[in-house]
Amino acid sequence: MRKQPITVRLPKNIVNALTTKAEEETKRTGKTVTKSDFLREIVSDWARDLDTRNETEDFAIQESCTLDIDMEQLAQDFIGGSSINESSKKLSNWMQNIVEKRSIGRKLLSVDELPQGALARYDKKNKDVHITSRRQALPDTITEGKDVVIPTFEIACAPHVGLEDIFQQRKKIIEKELIKGAYALCQEETRNVIYLLEYAASCCNNEKVVRGLTWEHIINAMSRLNGEPGTVVVSLNNYLLLKDIVETDTKANKYCDLVLDDEELDEILSISSEIKPVGKIKKSNIFISDIVNNKIMFVTKSPGTMPIREKGTIIFNTDPKQLQFSFVFYESIGMIVYDGCCSTIEIKR
Repeated sequence: MRKQPITVRLPKNIVNALTTKAEEETKRTGKTVTKSDFLREIVSDWARDLDTRNETEDFAIQESCTLDIDMEQLAQDFIGGSSINESSKKLSNWMQNIVEKRSIGRKLLSVDELPQGALARYDKKNKDVHITSRRQALPDTITEGKDVVIPTFEIACAPHVGLEDIFQQRKKIIEKELIKGAYALCQEETRNVIYLLEYAASCCNNEKVVRGLTWEHIINAMSRLNGEPGTVVVSLNNYLLLKDIVETDTKANKYCDLVLDDEELDEILSISSEIKPVGKIKKSNIFISDIVNNKIMFVTKSPGTMPIREKGTIIFNTDPKQLQFSFVFYESIGMIVYDGCCSTIEIKR
């Protein structure tokens, strides 16, 4: 198996203890032992237990079952062969509720549900605007005109459930698969929003690359925004870096309020709960998303809009060869952000 290096940040007292232990083991065995050897052993023990812990996490999701649906009716609707029916409508509403609670993209942009047949037309506010024309496409910049009509595109996921699970009325297994599907759709929504915001930052020269993050870098990034700061998006690694800055810099400690408890942080990041801020920088809510990778993203209070042409809808799709039953969950959305709405810091390590 190919080995890959990783970087781990540990408190100084733990590093000193590992170093001391390594020196003692070297003297005892006569072989060179380093603190990295102990870390590899700890991680290996953790990995061996990974499958068991994953099963426990899955069970926790299943035990919190909130799916309110008649399983006999679901089986009948499945046998009936109709792709859209009462069961699919109930499942659509249930999954849509998860998307609205879990999508960070919807925390960044204002949601606008379009009336039937209406165009996604928006005032440019005398600014350049940036749009995404289709999923994962390169964004476009619109400079001409007083308003702009933006295109919408589809995002979809297809959770699979065994036919036996349907007929045996295993509701918790179905719910678990639906949660995974809704979470995947949330991730795709957020990925497209973040790509568009990063593009907007690059158009305004609001991207900065730094080595060694400081509180001054954060203040400068917020000052580059063309509007009042509203949201900060960071990866988990960079959030831990922010925690280090808050603990060592008195100015940062004064203006930041972060979730420091590991158990509370794990609960916030759990896919079975509603997405919540993990703290504040001044008045800006902080959200964690690894989609931003090694960047820290600062966004204004009203950066743009996410028009929704079609809310989350489920259609049934059977696959007799695989003895599977899939729920195709899709939505039709668009995205527009205004110039100067975002600034980023890219951290080089």
